[in-house]
Amino acid sequence: MEVLYIRRSTTKTKDKAVRLQEEFDEEERQRIARVHKAARSFSEVEWEDIKARVEASEELVQRLQTEEREKYSEDD
Repeated sequence: MEVLYIRRSTTKTKDKAVRLQEEFDEEERQRIARVHKAARSFSEVEWEDIKARVEASEELVQRLQTEEREKYSEDD
């Protein structure tokens, strides 16, 4: 009897995990669809602004990383 109960319990746990994963996958698909829909609604000017902000952020990251490397190489 105990073995049968454990198997049923394991099966229920697996079924629940599968259902949760399916829910998560569906939510992720919906999120991605919303992102794509929003992205299509941007004008060319807005895309250029986004691109400029991303490039500025990348430049800032590079500069900060360089400063950190120089700071720690001076300490050695």
